[in-house]
Amino acid sequence: MIYVNLLIDYLICNLCGFNSYFIFIELDKRKLIDVIICSLIICIFYGDILFCFVMLLVYFVFKLLKIKNKYIIIKNVLIILTYVFIREILHIFM
Repeated sequence: MIYVNLLIDYLICNLCGFNSYFIFIELDKRKLIDVIICSLIICIFYGDILFCFVMLLVYFVFKLLKIKNKYIIIKNVLIILTYVFIREILHIFM
């Protein structure tokens, strides 16, 4: 399912010109190898190697946090906000 989200992200980013972040939906429930493959594919498409490291960092942070299933919407919003926050902080220092 993460590959479908990757395809939706890619199409929306190219057609509309803004980031959709569908790839981060239920990120902590994905397998590590799928997250690595998808992040490497995005690194190849957009030439942004930082994305791979930030996506893996967010994956491990939310894998450690055990958020209950009734807070799925809040968890997904937190995943997206954490990704954007970490990425912006790293861009400041680069």
